[in-house]
Amino acid sequence: MKNLNESKLKFIEETGSLIEKKGYSPIVSRILSFLLIADTEEKNFYEIQESLNASKSAVSNGISFLLDKNFIKAKTNPGDRKRYFRLNIEIWIEVLRSITEEYKGYRMAIDKALDLRSDKFTESNLQLTKIRDLYQLFEAKLPVILSEWETKNSIQA
Repeated sequence: MKNLNESKLKFIEETGSLIEKKGYSPIVSRILSFLLIADTEEKNFYEIQESLNASKSAVSNGISFLLDKNFIKAKTNPGDRKRYFRLNIEIWIEVLRSITEEYKGYRMAIDKALDLRSDKFTESNLQLTKIRDLYQLFEAKLPVILSEWETKNSIQA
């Protein structure tokens, strides 16, 4: 990777690995990691490609994916044909909101499973009930935490 000091290279690799564990491709993970620490808020395609030392097609596919998923925003400047990309910080709050819906879905699936399971499986049913209760707690508390945080930080996502 060009034009990046040792600590930035290490950050991109470590953070990229974290993002990859969530199922994203290496280039998508590296682009996000790079934009998190870029020396300007917006980077054009060629700056991203050169900094990450990646092929045009890989960067193009990564950027298209990130735009499609709303993780980054693109803009052009008058008189400049280049597109500039920046992180969409608001999406991080939306990701937390979607996690609440995930927990609700898991909780509902466990509720249905418990209804369908035999009463003979007392230990397993007890463990499932505990997990269901944990998901229910996340489902109830995460929206409250987000609301408190938004109020404190005057952010309306």
